[in-house]
Amino acid sequence: MQIDWISSLPKILFMQLNRLKFEQGYAVKVMSELNLEKVIYPDRFLIANKEVSEKLRSSVDALRNKVKYLERCLQEYKNFE
Repeated sequence: MQIDWISSLPKILFMQLNRLKFEQGYAVKVMSELNLEKVIYPDRFLIANKEVSEKLRSSVDALRNKVKYLERCLQEYKNFE
């Protein structure tokens, strides 16, 4: 994932998304609907908050991986005969 860090927040924020996926070495545009939250938190992308944001993202990734592991363990437990 590429993150562009900003130094200050603008009064009006315009976002342009290029959503691509790669199939057999070719870029294919993703045309499915994109749902966004009503509130966004652009302070997460401020250069001043970069270190904290990266640590939080890392923690969230670790927790998501732990949840997946625990779900697999639970499923194995349920399937135990």
